[in-house]
Amino acid sequence: RAGLRDRIELRLSDGLAAYAPQDADCFVLAGMGGLLICRILAEAPFLKDPNKTLVLQPMTDLPRLRRFLAEQGFELQTERGAVEGSRCYAVMRARYTGERRVLSDFEAAAGGLADRPGEPERALLRRQAVRLQKQAGGCRAQGNPAQAAALEALADRLLLIVNA
Repeated sequence: RAGLRDRIELRLSDGLAAYAPQDADCFVLAGMGGLLICRILAEAPFLKDPNKTLVLQPMTDLPRLRRFLAEQGFELQTERGAVEGSRCYAVMRARYTGERRVLSDFEAAAGGLADRPGEPERALLRRQAVRLQKQAGGCRAQGNPAQAAALEALADRLLLIVNA
């Protein structure tokens, strides 16, 4: 409909199964959950190439996606927030370096959003803090006050950035 048939190629597949390593140097995975993005990346080992760029926009499970990327040797080069109406999203650019890392709970929760937070990043950090507070309430109700305190401390640390 947009008259771009001569400039783009569409492929329908499960994840990146329809792609070969030489097909592209940048892949965009957007509008799906972070766990699904993790699965797609795990099933496409050709992305472990420093010459490939990933643009990721997870709808859920940001901390889990950040941990997965770090554990698999990907570096988050940039991470920014975006707001559309009442919804806020994280948009990430990642590249494979081979350097595997284990993220702290704070790094997993905040990612690059804490570096130079504008209003979209603050909105995402606020949303993450609220989730952590709810999880803390669940831990407290289940009789795990130590875990609840750790989650509340992490939420408080995020809110310090939001309110700075």
